[in-house]
Amino acid sequence: MQEMAGRRPFTDEFKALKESHMNHASRGAPPKVLPIVIDGVRYSQVLNARRIGVDAGGGWMMASDDKTGERLWTLCVYEVTIDPADETGVQEVFFKSMTRIARRHALLIVNEDDAAFEVDLDTRQVKPAK
Repeated sequence: MQEMAGRRPFTDEFKALKESHMNHASRGAPPKVLPIVIDGVRYSQVLNARRIGVDAGGGWMMASDDKTGERLWTLCVYEVTIDPADETGVQEVFFKSMTRIARRHALLIVNEDDAAFEVDLDTRQVKPAK
């Protein structure tokens, strides 16, 4: 690192403090996962579960009428346990992708931890994807 005129280089202690703070900083924005519309029903990730009355850090999806926006149902795809002693934002785990499974009325959801889940849209059953 080049020293700039009139400025002192970072000390080792400051570097360690800065790195420690960066490791505890809030997470970035969740991945952008577009809704999927099938037979007039819009399936989307719930980014703010408190909006639907759930205190969770991700893992929820919602089905709504594509024309009216009326919520039809919500479903927990996977649970995220939040430790109240740690910052909530860094513990949240959101969808990384959501795709329709070919020839089935089902979705494949992969989260930020790379765990994959199949959601049967008829029965609303969730199972780990193979």
